[in-house]
Amino acid sequence: MKIRSLFAVSLLAIITACGGGLDPELEAATEGREANLSFHVVNDASNNRGTMEVAIERGVSPPGTLILPYPEYNTHLIVDERTRIDQDCIRSAKEGLHPESNSPIMNFKFTDECAKLFGKMTAENMGRRFAVVMDGEIITAPNIRSEIWGGSGFIEGGFANMQEARELAYILNRHQYRLRQQAKEEEAQ
Repeated sequence: MKIRSLFAVSLLAIITACGGGLDPELEAATEGREANLSFHVVNDASNNRGTMEVAIERGVSPPGTLILPYPEYNTHLIVDERTRIDQDCIRSAKEGLHPESNSPIMNFKFTDECAKLFGKMTAENMGRRFAVVMDGEIITAPNIRSEIWGGSGFIEGGFANMQEARELAYILNRHQYRLRQQAKEEEAQ
């Protein structure tokens, strides 16, 4: 009886974390895939053609940076390696459509702590770009035009179709659920 109740509670938590329902198709499509998402400031070295050519040719970037592929534009960018904004920061995610272009996007909400970190990052880097990195590849690198303190936003670019945005959202929600479960287990000990 207790096991069944615990299972029901866990199942309800997974359903809630994954946007309202377990989707067997999404579970199958995302099986074994983990969230590996991060937000990085694009380093100014990306604006120097010579530095970029050397970095790409030799596979070496300036200290404290990474050179990452940006497949959508068939290029690379140099990003600051250090970031505190990653998949652990995503409280919830859901696929959607861009309000202007109608292309697939992934809406997200940060945790309270990460909303502050992201706001600070955007405030300190106005006029620069930040890269959204998924599995070691840049999926978008928009310009920071204003401070972003609201704690939510959307990722565009890099999604060939709505299914890709849906799968990423599902993976991130599942990851957040696991983090919450881990915290509850540690708290109980």
